[in-house]
Amino acid sequence: GFSKVEVISSGINAEYGGYKVLLFMLLGMNAGAAYEYYLDIQTAGSKWAATRGPVYIELDGTKDRTLNFGAVNGLAKNSLKHFSKHSDENIGSIKCISFGMGSSDAWTPEYLSAWSSYDHEKVYVYSRKKYY
Repeated sequence: GFSKVEVISSGINAEYGGYKVLLFMLLGMNAGAAYEYYLDIQTAGSKWAATRGPVYIELDGTKDRTLNFGAVNGLAKNSLKHFSKHSDENIGSIKCISFGMGSSDAWTPEYLSAWSSYDHEKVYVYSRKKYY
């Protein structure tokens, strides 16, 4: 933040002027780059919609990069779950949400949606079939 720059600048020798502060600021802008990715999962309300097994999620971005969201658990019938993942990599705008089962236990999603800290436009995957 700005207060850190002020503290550092007060300790710089006068012969260097503001150059060290400027160098610190330029290096600091990329050194702390971090991105958050968000995922909402709505499980359907049908009788056998829940799963006891893990569901593995990947997000594909427009920069030909993939973020492995890992395993999500606790997908109960009619539940809405929120997940987030921190990454140092910008995958670009999310263009695809891929998921796969980690067990033989079935699961029926109502929808999945994903977005990032730098692109708030949500991408959705909807279940096309209704199960009763």
